[in-house]
Amino acid sequence: MTPNEIIQKSILENRLSHLYLITGSKGEYRDQKILEVVQTLSEDTSSDKAGLIEKQKVTWIETETQVIKKQQIQDLFKEFSKTSLQNQRKIYVIEDAEKLNMTSANTLLKF
Repeated sequence: MTPNEIIQKSILENRLSHLYLITGSKGEYRDQKILEVVQTLSEDTSSDKAGLIEKQKVTWIETETQVIKKQQIQDLFKEFSKTSLQNQRKIYVIEDAEKLNMTSANTLLKF
């Protein structure tokens, strides 16, 4: 099953998890699979990555540096704790999660 098929099945069975880990070699194929999952979860298949971010359907955490810092994860917590006025799913994508250092990974585990 593809990641998107797993998500669709979970939605149909009302068994959606709070976290999904999608792995793969960096590149267009992996990025497309992640985008498909985000589109399914956000119920917005008309938008690309930039459009989904602009519509506030997804928060994408990326870094150009060597590590994802603790502050970035703390900012994610703050965003996550806000109540959604539209009662929609909150979707967060952590790009290159292997860049989490020990401190930021521990902070994420406390989510």
